[in-house]
Amino acid sequence: MGPQLPRIAIIGGGPAGLVCARVLQMHGLRASVYEADEATNTRPQGGSLDLHAESGLLALTAAGLIQQFREKARPEGQQVRILDKDGHVLFDLKPQAEAGDVSERPEIDRSELRSILLDSLDPGTVHWNRKLVSVADGGDHGAPHTLIFQDGVTEDADLVIGADGAWSKVRPLVTPATPAYSGFTMVDLTIRNADERYPKLGELVGDGLCFMLAQDRGLLPQRNSGGLIHVYATVRVEEGWAKEDFAAAVRSGGGSVRELLLRYFEGWNPELLEFIRNCDDAFYAWRIYSLPIGHRWSPKSGFTLLGDAAHLLMPFAGEGVNVAMLDGMKLAMALVEAWSTTPSVDSLRHAIPAFEEAMFERAEPPHRQAARNVKLMFDDESPHTFVNMFKGLLESHPHE
Repeated sequence: MGPQLPRIAIIGGGPAGLVCARVLQMHGLRASVYEADEATNTRPQGGSLDLHAESGLLALTAAGLIQQFREKARPEGQQVRILDKDGHVLFDLKPQAEAGDVSERPEIDRSELRSILLDSLDPGTVHWNRKLVSVADGGDHGAPHTLIFQDGVTEDADLVIGADGAWSKVRPLVTPATPAYSGFTMVDLTIRNADERYPKLGELVGDGLCFMLAQDRGLLPQRNSGGLIHVYATVRVEEGWAKEDFAAAVRSGGGSVRELLLRYFEGWNPELLEFIRNCDDAFYAWRIYSLPIGHRWSPKSGFTLLGDAAHLLMPFAGEGVNVAMLDGMKLAMALVEAWSTTPSVDSLRHAIPAFEEAMFERAEPPHRQAARNVKLMFDDESPHTFVNMFKGLLESHPHE
C-alpha cells in the first residue's frame, strides 16, 4: 500500500487553478478545486484572449489539451488594428495563419478555454459555490490548514494554493500587499450577430482586436466566436465611478448607460460611437487594478499563490492569463517531482520556495510591459505613441 495522497486545495477555478489541477491529475496527484461561482457561466467570463507559445500554449501542451485547443482556436484572430478618434486607421497587422495552426498567438474565447480545462478534470474535482471566507493556519510543523467557507463547510488541506484572483482570500496569509486602482475602468459591451446586424462595425473591427484611442479613453472592440463582438469602453475615472455613476445608469436602463458613456467620447467620429449606440442591453464594469511591480513575499509553509492572486497586472499586455497558466503548470510539475522523490507533505511544502522564486522572476517583465502599455495607450499623444511601439516591435522582430 502506497503513501496516503496529500490533500491539495486549489482556491479558484480560473485558468491557473484548473491547469494546475489537470497536470497534477495526469501524474497521479489529486487536487480539490473550490470555486465561488455557482456554476460555469454564473458571471461574465470576458472576451477573447491570445495564448502564447512560451506560456499559455506550453501549459496546455503539458496538460495534454493542445488538440482540444486547436479545435476551438481562431488563428485569424491575431489581427491588430489601431485607429485614432477620427476613425483613421494608423496601424493594421494581420499575420498569416492557417486553421488549426498554434505556432503564433491564436485567439480563443475565455469561456471556451475554461470549458476545455473543466472537461479534462475528473468528476468531483471542482466544488462549485464554495466561497472561501478564511483559513485557519495549521502552522509550520506539518499540521493541516482548515478552509472555512461561507456556507459553514470546512475542509482540511495539507497545501493551499491561492488561485482566486485579484481579491484573493489566500493572499493575506502570505503577504500584506493589496491591489491599487489604476485610474481606469472598462465597461464591457457586447454586440451579438454583429456582421449581420451591423456589417460596417464588423468591418471596422477586422478579425481580431481593434484599438480606438485618445487621451484617457478608448474603445477596444474585439472579435469573438459566433459573430459576437466585445467592446471595452475604457475611461479614466475615479475608483467609485463604477459603483456610483455607472451603477445608477444601469438601474435606469440601457439608454442611460449609453448616454453616460457617450459623454466620455464627445467629439469622436460618429461611426466609432455606433459601437456604443448599438450594443446589447448587457453591461459590466471592470475596475482595473494592479499589484506592485516586483511583488514578492517570504515563503509560508503550506501556502502559495498563482496568477492574479500572486502578481495581478493590468490587461494591456495580453500576458495575464498566459503567465497564470504557466504558473499553474510549473507549480504542478514542481509538486509532482517532489512527490516522486519523497512522497510526503513536507516534501511538497519544501518545493514551494523554489517555485515562487522562479515565478517572481517570470512575472516581473510582463508586469512592467503592462504598466508601460497603459501609458502609451492613453497619454496625451495617443494613439501615436502606441502605434510607434508596435512599429518598433515589428522592426526588431520582423518575422513574428
